[in-house]
Amino acid sequence: MLVKCKVSKFFKDRRVDFFDTIAVEERVDIFFKSIVHSLWTIPYNLSSLVLGYAKLELLPEGGNPVIIKREENRFWIENCISDNYKRIKERKYDFKIDVLKLLEINGSFIKKISSNWEQTGCFHRVVFWSIRKRAFVIEVEDVGRHNCLDRMVGLALKNEINLQEGILLVSARLTRSFLKKVVKAGVRFVMSRSAITSAALTLAEREKITLVGFARENRLSVFTDIGERVTSASV
Repeated sequence: MLVKCKVSKFFKDRRVDFFDTIAVEERVDIFFKSIVHSLWTIPYNLSSLVLGYAKLELLPEGGNPVIIKREENRFWIENCISDNYKRIKERKYDFKIDVLKLLEINGSFIKKISSNWEQTGCFHRVVFWSIRKRAFVIEVEDVGRHNCLDRMVGLALKNEINLQEGILLVSARLTRSFLKKVVKAGVRFVMSRSAITSAALTLAEREKITLVGFARENRLSVFTDIGERVTSASV
């Protein structure tokens, strides 16, 4: 996923030549109903990316994507008639979590810095913490933050994970386009280390999604929590 390239760095008028590490980005083509959809991503675990993208962007509500053919970075998918994922998503589930536990979970997320990010500064990260298992059950990274969501949903499909039953932690800012995919995925609780936008907040309020931003080691900001999922003994 990483390659070396020659770089010239300037410190004022002093030049230093060296080899730096950058992320590999490749094109992936997804064929569905004779139409090709192209993504640019890191060449790793592409099947999860393809399944998640198809689920969120190509198939109708309740659709179940299946890869029927693959040729290197070219995938052909079909919509398989299956009630499996629909049954999982329709299991209504909600929860409450103490803010101190939330900070503890976020602290673990912060410590999970990948070597890919450290070497390149180019990767977004998304993890999913399961309320039932009390642990991180999905961890993905990609150069594209939307790709991260696609990968997460693909892994959830493969492993029959209900994304209502936990917390999505992300390194990226929360925009409306990002949150729209979160809604499609069925996630009800999102926490980011970064900022949020007004349009994302409006969408979260409409969909009753708990939205947390600026999450750090000892603090966080709850922008909306209509479901009152975040609790505190001091309140």
